[in-house]
Amino acid sequence: MRNAQRMPEITYFFAAHSAFAYLGSAAFYDTAKKPGAKFAFARWTLAKLLPPRSQANRNYYFGREIERWGEMRNVAIKAGIPANHGHDETLANCAIIAADLAASPRSTGPWTAASPLE
Repeated sequence: MRNAQRMPEITYFFAAHSAFAYLGSAAFYDTAKKPGAKFAFARWTLAKLLPPRSQANRNYYFGREIERWGEMRNVAIKAGIPANHGHDETLANCAIIAADLAASPRSTGPWTAASPLE
């Protein structure tokens, strides 16, 4: 009998308002549902990690590049830059992490005798 390969823990780096986080989310969650899959969210801020781009680069990114990835992933995407895209994404990133934590056994907190937080 063949030894089953263990799936490594996946660290999912994301920015809540990134089009690529949206476009890749279904494929990511399909992977995360596989037996033995373990993953952790890791928030990052695009604006702090990537240098500013020219307007021509932004137009291409929010034009054909996002459209092409939407076609490849079979995901609907609207044209253009969303109106709220320039806002700080910290709160949205933290909300996603909080939702992930709330769905875990750690969310029992002080309400159970088996609380891992005590």
